[in-house]
Amino acid sequence: MLNEVSGYDTDSASFAPITADFSGLNLIGIVADLEETAVSLLRIIAGLMRPAAGEVLYDGSDIYSLTEEKRSKMMRKTGYIFDTGGLISNLMVMENVCIPYDFVHPGNNYEQKMERIRSLLHIFDIDENILQKRPSMLNKGEVKMINYVRTYAPQPEIVFIEAPLSKVNKLREHIVEQFILDLALGEGVTHFFAAQRFSSLVNYADAIIAIKKEEATFFKKEDDIRNSFNFREFFDLED
Repeated sequence: MLNEVSGYDTDSASFAPITADFSGLNLIGIVADLEETAVSLLRIIAGLMRPAAGEVLYDGSDIYSLTEEKRSKMMRKTGYIFDTGGLISNLMVMENVCIPYDFVHPGNNYEQKMERIRSLLHIFDIDENILQKRPSMLNKGEVKMINYVRTYAPQPEIVFIEAPLSKVNKLREHIVEQFILDLALGEGVTHFFAAQRFSSLVNYADAIIAIKKEEATFFKKEDDIRNSFNFREFFDLED
């Protein structure tokens, strides 16, 4: 839940205070006239960037006031996909993918870990040989897809995604969208995403936080219909 949360007074991160209750929601989108604004709010909700004011509540507690022990426990349940970077340059791709998995599942053996990683590579249509490369050998699209594998490997309860389809090639866009929708709306894995461009995720989201000219509006889905947010209308885009 957001309680009167506001962004910093900069060109890209500023937005007026917003209160939003995410209880019972599984797919929440953040869209803005500036993508940097949407990403800033996403990082605030994820616990990566302290807000200028207000509280980000998780299980009734402000995440920025948690003890290190409680914060670590919370982070084990979450995954974050950056739009760029996110991989450690001096480690192999395999080592990068294993870091969050080993952190969450220290008792699992190598076979269990590889079964999970291979299943994700198969879903996203990624050649397993990529695991033996270094991040510097990958193009931007490959880095983004490895971030998907890395984040979903430990099976987080809450996932945060910056620009879900950015740098994803056209052949994989539908795969990524459907994967997120299946987990969020089918299996109840909570997803927050930040975007500037329109996608099916915006249409099917349980709720949308839309920011335009620093004013934030919370659109919530009612019953089983699509949310009432109209992307083109809100941002005054021509058909």
